[in-house]
Amino acid sequence: MNSMKMFLEKFFRILDTFWNLHPTLLYALVILLGTFFAIAYNPVLFFPLLMLTAPIVFIKMVPFSLLKRLSFALLLFIISFVYVKNFLQIPENDVSQRGSGIFSIQSIEEVENTYGKKLVYRGHIKQFRSAEEKDLIAHNVPCVVFFPHKENLSRYSADCDYFVTGILEKDADSPYSCMLKIRGAWIPVPYTISLAEYRYLGKKYIGEYINGSFSKKKCSDFLKGISTGVFDDKEMKFEFSRFGLQHIMAISGFHFAIVAGFFNFFFGFFFNKKKKALFLMGIMCAYLLFLGPGASVMRAWMMIMIVMIGKLLEKNGNGPNSLGMAVILLLIWDPYLILHIGFQFSVLVTGSILITYPLFDHQVQTFFPRRDLHEVIQMHPLHRHGYCMVTYIRKAIALTFAVNVVALPLTLYHFNKFPVMGILYNWFFPFMVSLSIIFLILGILFFLLPPLAGAINLLNQAYTQFVLDFTYRLPTGFDYFIRTRFITYEMMVIWLTLLFVSAVLLGHILSGKEEETKKFSFI
Repeated sequence: MNSMKMFLEKFFRILDTFWNLHPTLLYALVILLGTFFAIAYNPVLFFPLLMLTAPIVFIKMVPFSLLKRLSFALLLFIISFVYVKNFLQIPENDVSQRGSGIFSIQSIEEVENTYGKKLVYRGHIKQFRSAEEKDLIAHNVPCVVFFPHKENLSRYSADCDYFVTGILEKDADSPYSCMLKIRGAWIPVPYTISLAEYRYLGKKYIGEYINGSFSKKKCSDFLKGISTGVFDDKEMKFEFSRFGLQHIMAISGFHFAIVAGFFNFFFGFFFNKKKKALFLMGIMCAYLLFLGPGASVMRAWMMIMIVMIGKLLEKNGNGPNSLGMAVILLLIWDPYLILHIGFQFSVLVTGSILITYPLFDHQVQTFFPRRDLHEVIQMHPLHRHGYCMVTYIRKAIALTFAVNVVALPLTLYHFNKFPVMGILYNWFFPFMVSLSIIFLILGILFFLLPPLAGAINLLNQAYTQFVLDFTYRLPTGFDYFIRTRFITYEMMVIWLTLLFVSAVLLGHILSGKEEETKKFSFI
């Protein structure tokens, strides 16, 4: 009995220390759970909720600071649940319903299928009422509108909200999204504005510039896709999916990190730290406006902006708190993002890297030990370079474990298969693609000097073709997949909860050991 009490007291002290360092992450988790309870309730969600708030039951053993923090977290859970319940309303049944409402446009893109080209307007139905009784059917629900795209047929400009009349039905691919079959004219809502039109035209202009700058279609299609986030080449999508490289095709933190790193290096020649942070924030905001408010895009942008604001205020933040703040803001903006696969992968994989990477790095050091600084200095130059290469391999292995401890079960849950070659490809392919992106940025920056821009684009075309050959020319005999339908929603929730709790406990133990040696360790 006493040993159990001692264990619990120690456990609560560890939690108190962790949440004291990462309070925003705690609040993000309870808001996330409150949103899930409101939109997609499942009894298994009580498991992570109880794991987070269980210390309140042992009130006499819990530090007062932890008790206050968890009580506030529980309050945020209730507030988020009530907020989402009142903020959203989805159609109660699958029957198509005729009525009218306000459609707010977020993006517009061209798609092509066997029936020809169509324009896809994506956004939200702010309000939709039945035609007969004027009852509210839907409120703030994601919605898609398809519009035939013909050269001689004028389309509606996506620069404002519209009063629309038509038939609303649930999207077959997502029970929490709707399709609107519009009957009649779109009527602009006064004093509303949407950037979707300018974003559509901007992406179209960049696409035409890239088509004119690169003669090889595969290269131009790929570079258009990684710059605008719109991939039309179905064969390219298939080839990338063979090796688990879909995240390269979806604009995410990977792309933001490359753009931010490039301009951070570039501005470093001209500005001090504060001015560099301001200019970088401006570039990132412009990049966000160009790409649009996708789930992974918004998460990456928010985390970078939080870091930049910290630099301006000369305050050091930390990754888990930045991620927590990004999640909170995203869920306030659109609670339905919790059901978006891009949001789930972006948030969960990022969180896994931030929390579990140090643990895996510590374990990998068993095979690739770290050296003290004085040992590295005394090495022969050739051995020193070899040690740096071994260090890179060690960090790559640790990162692979940190990513796939979440990405593997999540991929199996959503797609029932996981490409084994993706583990190898993700070691080197993202770095290779990053060089293509940097060359593309340079080519665009020097467009006023056509000879220089042409030379950069020619070099980029040859290099990008070399990169794409790694996916297009590998025999299908290398396509090995882990396949299973065993992973369920309940299993994913339990696994993520246990992984998080274990990482917190092991991280605390590891931090004590690391404290003893970090002053003498090099890399």
